[in-house]
Amino acid sequence: MLPLPAPSAAEGDRLPVSLRLEGAGIRIDGRWLVRDASLEILPGRVTALVGPNGSGKSTVLRLLAGLWRPTEGRATIGDQGFDGLTRRELARRITFVPQDTRVDFAFTVRDIVAMGRHPHLGRFESPTPVDAAAIEAAIERADIGHLADRLVNELSGGERQRVLIARSLATQAEVILLDEPTSSLDVDHTLDTLALLRELTGEGKAVALALHDLNAVARWADYAGLLNEGDLQAFGPVHEVLREELVEPVFSVQVERLHSARGAKTLVFHRRNGERTGSESRGRSHLEQSPIHEIPRQEGELKKIRVQDGQLFICQGCCCGRTDRGFTAIPLDEFKQQWKDRSIRRRFHLTISGCLGPCDMANVVLVNFRGQSTWLHSINDPEDVTRIYDYVEEMLFADRWLPPPDGLRQRHFQRYLADSIDQLQCVLDR
Repeated sequence: MLPLPAPSAAEGDRLPVSLRLEGAGIRIDGRWLVRDASLEILPGRVTALVGPNGSGKSTVLRLLAGLWRPTEGRATIGDQGFDGLTRRELARRITFVPQDTRVDFAFTVRDIVAMGRHPHLGRFESPTPVDAAAIEAAIERADIGHLADRLVNELSGGERQRVLIARSLATQAEVILLDEPTSSLDVDHTLDTLALLRELTGEGKAVALALHDLNAVARWADYAGLLNEGDLQAFGPVHEVLREELVEPVFSVQVERLHSARGAKTLVFHRRNGERTGSESRGRSHLEQSPIHEIPRQEGELKKIRVQDGQLFICQGCCCGRTDRGFTAIPLDEFKQQWKDRSIRRRFHLTISGCLGPCDMANVVLVNFRGQSTWLHSINDPEDVTRIYDYVEEMLFADRWLPPPDGLRQRHFQRYLADSIDQLQCVLDR
């Protein structure tokens, strides 16, 4: 495996420095996403951010990356506040790998990795041999050499994730921030990625990442921050943060510590019977567990469906017959499986229906919350399902309607109320 080329002389003279949040918080539309967070990301250390969905992990990473400026407190790298640095200066020193790997344009993998060198190039400046060497080394370290000439929008989610990690390596930044970098990876590449991040800390890099797998955190991280509902409840050495008395109330689980045959410590989680704490104790739901409501498919019959505040409608497309015209069927099994694994099943309804109206669209999902609705279409793979559920969880955390993220495709429909205010029948806005 090739090491990354040495930084330029000017960058090589720079001593490794820490990245800090000091009492930082951010408020958007009158709501605090994170409040009074203080933590330090040090060179030579893997720092993991953990917490339930919607707890603020991604927000903290965006504050650390300088993508969002704090409403209160400040972010610093070394002794410099972010306000005194340009966007290009920050991009040379801090690189961020997002969770969403969707790329809308047909760039090759090599083109995407080469974008990691943009902060080092002036306007209209061509890449140098140093840039080319950094790009090739990053491709090899991320194990994507066999993909280098492929179009990135033809790759799987896991492959795209590795491409974005390679792009971050090409930047040669001092700090690497990653939002759920292993969420789309298989076991082998998950281990490779975490081992690579550990290797980078041995070269003086500072690494911080959001992870859901607490066992991976226990094995690979040095420090951890535990977040819940925008509050950084603990920060310190990982063995101190992952204590039962801290983890159990945040995740609403019981923790059992076991040892593997090789002597590794393993955390086993058990649901608490009849008890909900942390993010599940807000009391905004009358549901203990919302079942999946399936309405039989009936050719050519429009549906009048009772609407509840907090509901997903999945249209199987049986009326318009779109699934018979070359479109991949909507991934119902993935919707059902993730529904069982997600806490939103206590606070949202899932309805799998026959045709909701003559929309002439494929794979349509209607999201209804707080009296507002949006239609999403072309939902054809498990990543789309994950994005939809993440979107719903974000709204539940905010307790208000939010526009869908860019990765989900929207279509505008009319709503026609029928029989009573809480029933609807939908047709395409013509």
